[in-house]
Amino acid sequence: MDDSTLYYTTTTTTADPGLLVFLGTMLWVSLLVAVVMYVLFALGLMKFFEKANKPGWAAWVPVYNYYVMTEVAGVPMYWFWILVAGILISWVPLLGLVTLVASIFILYKFLERYGKGAGHTVLALFFPFLYFIIVGNSKDLAYSSAAKPTAPTPPATPPAAPQA
Repeated sequence: MDDSTLYYTTTTTTADPGLLVFLGTMLWVSLLVAVVMYVLFALGLMKFFEKANKPGWAAWVPVYNYYVMTEVAGVPMYWFWILVAGILISWVPLLGLVTLVASIFILYKFLERYGKGAGHTVLALFFPFLYFIIVGNSKDLAYSSAAKPTAPTPPATPPAAPQA
């Protein structure tokens, strides 16, 4: 038996330059798309904040904008801390759902202050870069410090009976 079959040699291969160019291009295109989407989101959110008499620049600061959204939504501040804690522990399986639930709840309550319902929440959740810029620049968008009532409230006192 020949000993040459017992040994093998390793060869080093170099990466394909075309593949590296493609991956680099995809990285830059993805970064550009992400920046454009964030700019559109922040520009629209800035209009929402200004209509609620909050500083517009707060829309550009990544975590602080959720803090201001929580204030505008009128929900207890522990929802913001749940959101922050959820972001910090989102790498733990199933605990990342905490972040999702908290952000959807805050978003729903935030949009409710502007007279928008669940359908608008779904649109804002899936297309924030379009929703906030379009609705935020809308002329009929108005902030109300009280959430819209879910059911009509009965009068405090019954009406007086007509006198004959």
